[in-house]
Amino acid sequence: MTSSRTLVFRVQDPDGYGPYNGMSWEGRGEMSSSHCDDSHKSPNADPLLNGIGYIEKCGCDSPEALLRWFDGYWEQLGEAGFVVSILKAADARKGENGQVVYCYYEGVTECDTLDIDTFLGLFAPLD
Repeated sequence: MTSSRTLVFRVQDPDGYGPYNGMSWEGRGEMSSSHCDDSHKSPNADPLLNGIGYIEKCGCDSPEALLRWFDGYWEQLGEAGFVVSILKAADARKGENGQVVYCYYEGVTECDTLDIDTFLGLFAPLD
């Protein structure tokens, strides 16, 4: 049986935790508070995702979606040591606003890891 594979762009710390969990960093509280709107729905509020399980993580389905999701926080994320991991995940669910939920321990292949400055250099729009 062939499983569908989804390319996932994810911000995470060196231990694999996303910026809403894991290590504390300057700006985390502010970002968490501001990311409670229609353009940053939690997986539990996104009807297409239908929640998130304890064996799942979040990412985005494109670099553009990830850029929009963390707009205004890239400098702080980079200073805190976060990176962008590019993964292929089996059976990922795609939600609104480019968010993706996937099982992190099964069917995931890491394709690349970029520091924040490299990611922005490759994918951020030119001014």
